Amino acid sequence: MQKILCVDDEPTQLMLLRLALTRAHYQVIEASNGQEGVDKAVEHKPDLIIMDLMMPVMDGATAVELIKKTTELAHIPVVVLSAYTHGGQAQRALDAGAVELVSKSVILTELIDTVQRNLSI
Repeated sequence: MQKILCVDDEPTQLMLLRLALTRAHYQVIEASNGQEGVDKAVEHKPDLIIMDLMMPVMDGATAVELIKKTTELAHIPVVVLSAYTHGGQAQRALDAGAVELVSKSVILTELIDTVQRNLSI
């Protein structure tokens, strides 16, 4: 079973992601800020990471930068899921190596399609 790490500071968003991804037969690992996301990525070596941008402790763009600079994690695709799809943070995440930027307003079935597409690359 493929592992997806979901990093978001909103418990409701994590719950929705967990439900959708679990139903799609993925194992879900959760983190509530960027630093915890980086730590769990190192610990669990997920197949894909879904990362929010605006979070406490460490923002998502910084977390993407650290993940992509870590040799054993650099190959993991990172999909940014954020309400902020334009602006400096979004561009920083893409410049750091995020494969895609998806709005939080996306329908969850479309997010699953995005996950599947990026896992098959």
